[in-house]
Amino acid sequence: MPQESNWVCTMCKDNIVLCVPGTKAECGIFSEYFDDWEESSAVKKHVIDKSEVSPAYSNIRNKGIVNRLTGQIVKVTEGQVMANLIIKIGDNYISSIMPIEEFVESEKKVGDTVSIAFKASNVKLMKNVWL
Repeated sequence: MPQESNWVCTMCKDNIVLCVPGTKAECGIFSEYFDDWEESSAVKKHVIDKSEVSPAYSNIRNKGIVNRLTGQIVKVTEGQVMANLIIKIGDNYISSIMPIEEFVESEKKVGDTVSIAFKASNVKLMKNVWL
């Protein structure tokens, strides 16, 4: 039996974005977009075994990020302020930008395998008109 209760915001659940159960402060999506957190009907208690939660979520910067893909960096364009990275995932490419200082400190380079995470509350499904 788990020793403590964890919070799950129903906002995440209702928008089909499932943040990792954690403490009230750890509910990344809810707390990021709603500064005036009130314990109300929007929040319910949920008990979960801590061993079920991925260690990747122990970093507070990863809270609320549940959509992840792994790919290889194929191109890097460094600007004065930002760096643009192109990542190949299967037959597709995704672009990511980050501050140039963070890019330099991370020592990422073309050919590195990286994981990317998407943090969004809405995803729109569209008919593919480009085929």
